[in-house]
Amino acid sequence: MQAQTYSFPHPVLGLGDDISGMLNLELETTRNSQNRTLEFNIKKFKVENGYFEDLLVSNKAGILYKVYCSSTLKTWTFLNPKDKFEIPEDDLDNKADISPYLIALEELKDYSDSSFNEDFENQKFTIGKYDIIGLLGTLQVPITKEYENLTLSNIFRFSASNDEEGPITFNFNSDKIFIYYPIAQDGAHIHNALFNKYRWTAYNLFILPALTEAFRLMKAPNDIKEEYQDKEWCNVLSRLFPDHENTPDPYSCAQLLLNRELPLLLSYNELIKT
Repeated sequence: MQAQTYSFPHPVLGLGDDISGMLNLELETTRNSQNRTLEFNIKKFKVENGYFEDLLVSNKAGILYKVYCSSTLKTWTFLNPKDKFEIPEDDLDNKADISPYLIALEELKDYSDSSFNEDFENQKFTIGKYDIIGLLGTLQVPITKEYENLTLSNIFRFSASNDEEGPITFNFNSDKIFIYYPIAQDGAHIHNALFNKYRWTAYNLFILPALTEAFRLMKAPNDIKEEYQDKEWCNVLSRLFPDHENTPDPYSCAQLLLNRELPLLLSYNELIKT
Protein backbone atom coordinates (compact mmCIF):
# COMPACT_ATOMS: atom_id res chain seq x y z
CA MET A 1 0.00 0.00 0.00
CA GLN A 2 1.06 3.56 -0.64
CA ALA A 3 0.15 6.26 1.87
CA GLN A 4 -1.20 9.45 0.37
CA THR A 5 -0.23 12.91 1.58
CA TYR A 6 -2.35 13.88 4.57
CA SER A 7 -2.22 16.69 7.10
CA PHE A 8 -3.69 16.32 10.59
CA PRO A 9 -3.55 18.56 13.66
CA HIS A 10 -2.53 15.57 15.76
CA PRO A 11 -0.17 12.58 15.48
CA VAL A 12 -1.45 9.73 13.30
CA LEU A 13 -0.20 6.16 13.29
CA GLY A 14 1.16 5.30 9.85
CA LEU A 15 1.74 8.91 8.81
CA GLY A 16 5.44 9.53 8.34
CA ASP A 17 7.28 9.23 11.66
CA ASP A 18 4.45 10.69 13.77
CA ILE A 19 4.18 7.52 15.85
CA SER A 20 6.35 4.43 16.12
CA GLY A 21 4.60 1.30 14.91
CA MET A 22 2.42 0.49 11.94
CA LEU A 23 -0.75 -1.17 10.66
CA ASN A 24 -0.63 -4.43 8.71
CA LEU A 25 -3.45 -5.69 6.48
CA GLU A 26 -3.90 -8.77 4.32
CA LEU A 27 -6.98 -8.94 2.08
CA GLU A 28 -8.16 -11.70 -0.21
CA THR A 29 -10.82 -11.14 -2.86
CA THR A 30 -13.19 -13.89 -3.92
CA ARG A 31 -16.40 -14.01 -5.96
CA ASN A 32 -19.61 -15.28 -4.35
CA SER A 33 -21.44 -16.72 -7.35
CA GLN A 34 -24.64 -17.34 -5.40
CA ASN A 35 -24.97 -13.79 -4.03
CA ARG A 36 -23.32 -12.25 -7.11
CA THR A 37 -21.02 -10.24 -4.88
CA LEU A 38 -17.30 -9.70 -4.49
CA GLU A 39 -16.12 -10.67 -1.02
CA PHE A 40 -13.16 -8.92 0.55
CA ASN A 41 -11.86 -11.35 3.17
CA ILE A 42 -9.74 -9.87 5.95
CA LYS A 43 -7.01 -12.44 6.41
CA LYS A 44 -5.03 -10.33 8.88
CA PHE A 45 -5.26 -6.90 10.46
CA LYS A 46 -2.56 -6.20 13.01
CA VAL A 47 -1.78 -3.02 14.93
CA GLU A 48 1.87 -2.90 15.89
CA ASN A 49 1.52 -0.36 18.66
CA GLY A 50 0.36 -1.17 22.19
CA TYR A 51 -1.43 2.16 22.76
CA PHE A 52 -3.61 1.86 19.67
CA GLU A 53 -4.16 -1.84 20.23
CA ASP A 54 -5.61 -0.97 23.65
CA LEU A 55 -7.88 1.65 22.06
CA LEU A 56 -9.24 -1.03 19.74
CA VAL A 57 -9.72 -3.62 22.48
CA SER A 58 -11.58 -1.09 24.66
CA ASN A 59 -13.80 -0.07 21.68
CA LYS A 60 -12.52 3.48 21.84
CA ALA A 61 -11.28 3.07 18.28
CA GLY A 62 -12.35 1.05 15.29
CA ILE A 63 -11.30 0.11 11.76
CA LEU A 64 -13.08 1.84 8.90
CA TYR A 65 -12.71 0.55 5.34
CA LYS A 66 -13.46 3.03 2.57
CA VAL A 67 -13.96 1.44 -0.86
CA TYR A 68 -14.11 3.57 -4.00
CA CYS A 69 -14.60 2.49 -7.61
CA SER A 70 -13.53 5.15 -10.09
CA SER A 71 -15.32 3.38 -12.97
CA THR A 72 -18.77 3.30 -11.37
CA LEU A 73 -18.17 6.39 -9.15
CA LYS A 74 -19.53 4.52 -6.13
CA THR A 75 -18.20 4.60 -2.58
CA TRP A 76 -18.80 2.30 0.40
CA THR A 77 -17.68 2.37 4.02
CA PHE A 78 -17.52 -0.59 6.41
CA LEU A 79 -16.92 -0.07 10.13
CA ASN A 80 -15.39 -2.93 12.10
CA PRO A 81 -16.35 -5.82 9.80
CA LYS A 82 -15.59 -9.06 11.60
CA ASP A 83 -13.79 -11.01 8.90
CA LYS A 84 -15.09 -9.80 5.54
CA PHE A 85 -17.23 -7.31 3.67
CA GLU A 86 -18.93 -7.71 0.31
CA ILE A 87 -20.15 -5.52 -2.55
CA PRO A 88 -22.52 -6.37 -5.45
CA GLU A 89 -20.32 -7.33 -8.38
CA ASP A 90 -22.24 -5.13 -10.82
CA ASP A 91 -21.29 -2.07 -8.77
CA LEU A 92 -17.56 -2.62 -9.31
CA ASP A 93 -15.53 -2.51 -12.48
CA ASN A 94 -11.84 -2.49 -13.41
CA LYS A 95 -10.50 -1.82 -9.91
CA ALA A 96 -11.43 -0.93 -6.35
CA ASP A 97 -9.44 1.46 -4.16
CA ILE A 98 -9.55 0.29 -0.54
CA SER A 99 -8.39 2.66 2.19
CA PRO A 100 -8.37 1.37 5.79
CA TYR A 101 -8.45 3.93 8.60
CA LEU A 102 -8.17 3.70 12.36
CA ILE A 103 -10.78 6.09 13.73
CA ALA A 104 -11.84 7.24 17.18
CA LEU A 105 -15.26 5.91 18.23
CA GLU A 106 -15.55 8.39 21.06
CA GLU A 107 -13.95 11.64 22.12
CA LEU A 108 -10.39 11.12 23.38
CA LYS A 109 -9.36 13.98 25.66
CA ASP A 110 -5.97 12.61 26.62
CA TYR A 111 -4.67 11.34 23.29
CA SER A 112 -0.97 10.86 24.10
CA ASP A 113 1.59 8.10 24.39
CA SER A 114 5.34 7.60 24.70
CA SER A 115 5.32 6.13 21.15
CA PHE A 116 4.55 9.60 19.76
CA ASN A 117 7.45 11.38 18.08
CA GLU A 118 9.43 13.55 20.50
CA ASP A 119 8.69 16.53 18.26
CA PHE A 120 5.23 16.61 19.86
CA GLU A 121 6.93 17.33 23.20
CA ASN A 122 4.64 15.05 25.20
CA GLN A 123 1.59 17.09 24.32
CA LYS A 124 -1.90 15.73 24.95
CA PHE A 125 -4.46 16.11 22.19
CA THR A 126 -8.24 16.08 22.18
CA ILE A 127 -9.58 13.84 19.42
CA GLY A 128 -13.17 14.12 18.24
CA LYS A 129 -15.43 11.16 17.56
CA TYR A 130 -14.70 9.63 14.13
CA ASP A 131 -11.43 11.51 13.72
CA ILE A 132 -8.71 9.56 11.94
CA ILE A 133 -5.92 8.38 14.24
CA GLY A 134 -4.30 5.77 11.98
CA LEU A 135 -4.02 5.09 8.28
CA LEU A 136 -2.49 2.56 5.96
CA GLY A 137 -2.72 4.13 2.50
CA THR A 138 -4.71 2.84 -0.46
CA LEU A 139 -4.76 -0.68 -1.80
CA GLN A 140 -5.80 -1.08 -5.44
CA VAL A 141 -7.61 -4.35 -6.10
CA PRO A 142 -8.13 -5.28 -9.77
CA ILE A 143 -11.69 -6.35 -10.59
CA THR A 144 -11.80 -8.92 -13.35
CA LYS A 145 -15.15 -10.05 -14.69
CA GLU A 146 -14.11 -13.06 -16.68
CA TYR A 147 -17.70 -14.19 -17.03
CA GLU A 148 -19.44 -10.97 -18.06
CA ASN A 149 -19.02 -11.44 -21.84
CA LEU A 150 -20.08 -15.08 -21.81
CA THR A 151 -23.54 -16.08 -23.02
CA LEU A 152 -25.46 -19.31 -22.80
CA SER A 153 -23.90 -20.62 -26.01
CA ASN A 154 -20.39 -20.20 -24.58
CA ILE A 155 -20.75 -22.77 -21.83
CA PHE A 156 -21.46 -25.87 -23.95
CA ARG A 157 -19.07 -28.17 -25.76
CA PHE A 158 -20.21 -31.01 -28.01
CA SER A 159 -18.29 -34.23 -28.45
CA ALA A 160 -19.08 -37.52 -30.18
CA SER A 161 -19.75 -40.34 -27.73
CA ASN A 162 -17.53 -43.41 -27.67
CA ASP A 163 -20.71 -45.46 -27.50
CA GLU A 164 -22.19 -44.92 -30.96
CA GLU A 165 -25.50 -46.45 -29.91
CA GLY A 166 -25.68 -44.90 -26.46
CA PRO A 167 -27.88 -42.01 -25.29
CA ILE A 168 -26.92 -38.37 -24.95
CA THR A 169 -24.87 -37.84 -21.77
CA PHE A 170 -23.44 -34.82 -19.96
CA ASN A 171 -20.36 -33.97 -17.94
CA PHE A 172 -20.25 -30.99 -15.54
CA ASN A 173 -16.76 -31.41 -14.05
CA SER A 174 -15.11 -28.80 -16.29
CA ASP A 175 -15.68 -25.09 -16.85
CA LYS A 176 -17.77 -26.06 -19.87
CA ILE A 177 -20.75 -28.42 -19.91
CA PHE A 178 -19.81 -31.30 -22.21
CA ILE A 179 -22.59 -32.91 -24.20
CA TYR A 180 -21.75 -36.34 -25.63
CA TYR A 181 -23.95 -37.48 -28.52
CA PRO A 182 -24.19 -40.61 -30.70
CA ILE A 183 -23.16 -40.43 -34.37
CA ALA A 184 -25.73 -41.28 -37.06
CA GLN A 185 -25.37 -44.54 -39.03
CA ASP A 186 -24.09 -42.59 -42.04
CA GLY A 187 -21.39 -41.04 -39.85
CA ALA A 188 -23.07 -37.63 -39.59
CA HIS A 189 -22.75 -35.55 -36.46
CA ILE A 190 -26.48 -35.03 -36.01
CA HIS A 191 -26.35 -32.05 -33.66
CA ASN A 192 -24.86 -29.87 -36.43
CA ALA A 193 -27.69 -30.64 -38.83
CA LEU A 194 -30.34 -30.18 -36.16
CA PHE A 195 -29.05 -26.84 -34.96
CA ASN A 196 -28.72 -25.61 -38.55
CA LYS A 197 -32.26 -26.60 -39.60
CA TYR A 198 -34.35 -26.93 -36.44
CA ARG A 199 -32.44 -25.07 -33.75
CA TRP A 200 -35.25 -24.93 -31.17
CA THR A 201 -35.93 -28.62 -31.56
CA ALA A 202 -32.21 -29.23 -31.08
CA TYR A 203 -32.33 -26.96 -28.05
CA ASN A 204 -35.04 -29.19 -26.53
CA LEU A 205 -33.04 -32.35 -27.28
CA PHE A 206 -29.58 -31.23 -26.16
CA ILE A 207 -29.51 -27.98 -24.20
CA LEU A 208 -32.67 -28.22 -22.13
CA PRO A 209 -31.78 -31.56 -20.48
CA ALA A 210 -28.24 -30.33 -19.82
CA LEU A 211 -29.52 -27.12 -18.21
CA THR A 212 -31.99 -29.09 -16.10
CA GLU A 213 -29.17 -31.17 -14.65
CA ALA A 214 -27.01 -28.07 -14.21
CA PHE A 215 -29.70 -26.33 -12.17
CA ARG A 216 -30.23 -29.52 -10.17
CA LEU A 217 -26.55 -29.49 -9.22
CA MET A 218 -26.74 -25.80 -8.32
CA LYS A 219 -29.66 -26.55 -5.99
CA ALA A 220 -28.08 -29.64 -4.45
CA PRO A 221 -26.99 -29.81 -0.79
CA ASN A 222 -23.87 -27.79 -0.01
CA ASP A 223 -21.53 -30.78 0.04
CA ILE A 224 -22.49 -31.49 -3.58
CA LYS A 225 -22.91 -28.05 -5.13
CA GLU A 226 -19.65 -26.71 -3.67
CA GLU A 227 -17.87 -28.87 -6.23
CA TYR A 228 -19.38 -26.83 -9.05
CA GLN A 229 -19.63 -23.26 -7.68
CA ASP A 230 -16.33 -22.14 -9.21
CA LYS A 231 -17.05 -23.61 -12.63
CA GLU A 232 -17.51 -21.17 -15.48
CA TRP A 233 -20.90 -22.61 -16.46
CA CYS A 234 -22.18 -22.19 -12.91
CA ASN A 235 -21.16 -18.52 -12.79
CA VAL A 236 -22.75 -17.83 -16.16
CA LEU A 237 -26.05 -19.43 -15.18
CA SER A 238 -26.03 -17.51 -11.88
CA ARG A 239 -25.64 -14.27 -13.80
CA LEU A 240 -28.18 -15.04 -16.53
CA PHE A 241 -30.80 -16.37 -14.16
CA PRO A 242 -29.99 -15.00 -10.67
CA ASP A 243 -33.40 -15.85 -9.21
CA HIS A 244 -33.08 -19.58 -9.86
CA GLU A 245 -33.05 -20.35 -6.15
CA ASN A 246 -36.61 -19.04 -5.85
CA THR A 247 -37.80 -21.55 -8.47
CA PRO A 248 -37.68 -25.00 -6.88
CA ASP A 249 -37.93 -27.11 -10.04
CA PRO A 250 -34.65 -27.30 -12.06
CA TYR A 251 -36.59 -28.20 -15.24
CA SER A 252 -38.69 -25.05 -14.87
CA CYS A 253 -35.53 -22.99 -14.44
CA ALA A 254 -34.06 -24.47 -17.61
CA GLN A 255 -37.21 -23.67 -19.61
CA LEU A 256 -37.46 -20.09 -18.32
CA LEU A 257 -33.88 -19.15 -19.09
CA LEU A 258 -34.65 -17.87 -22.62
CA ASN A 259 -36.10 -14.53 -21.54
CA ARG A 260 -39.15 -16.47 -20.39
CA GLU A 261 -39.84 -17.85 -23.88
CA LEU A 262 -40.76 -21.53 -23.68
CA PRO A 263 -38.55 -23.78 -25.85
CA LEU A 264 -41.43 -26.17 -26.57
CA LEU A 265 -43.54 -23.42 -28.16
CA LEU A 266 -40.57 -22.17 -30.16
CA SER A 267 -39.99 -25.69 -31.45
CA TYR A 268 -43.68 -26.02 -32.32
CA ASN A 269 -43.59 -22.83 -34.36
CA GLU A 270 -40.42 -24.07 -36.05
CA LEU A 271 -41.75 -27.53 -37.00
CA ILE A 272 -45.44 -26.92 -37.61
CA LYS A 273 -45.91 -23.33 -38.65
CA THR A 274 -43.00 -23.01 -41.06
